[in-house]
Amino acid sequence: MLGNSLPFASFGCLIFTFAAIALILYKWWDVQCIDVTPVRTLTFIAILFTSGLDVGLIMFPLTEFGSYADLSASPEYGFANPLAIELGFWAFLIWGFYFLTCFYFAIIEPRVKFF
Repeated sequence: MLGNSLPFASFGCLIFTFAAIALILYKWWDVQCIDVTPVRTLTFIAILFTSGLDVGLIMFPLTEFGSYADLSASPEYGFANPLAIELGFWAFLIWGFYFLTCFYFAIIEPRVKFF
């Protein structure tokens, strides 16, 4: 039963993640992150986007790259090279998760002081 509902749960997580990012960008667009070097929101987004490259392009391909390259065990991945599959599966979603966590620790956490 769980196997049939897993794609719907994954799709729901994707929608939630992108909706949270859209809400954050809409509500906090004009917030400035002021520290030693103050930056505007667009600069902050660019920093987070490029910082997420290590996770989206290096860390996940290292863990799953072999399974996409082994065509005898997984012939369904034979339509493209493993790096293209990694980019399609993980790249933008990982940047989104990275943005959400960094946004929390840069904007929300100083106000609520949980950590």
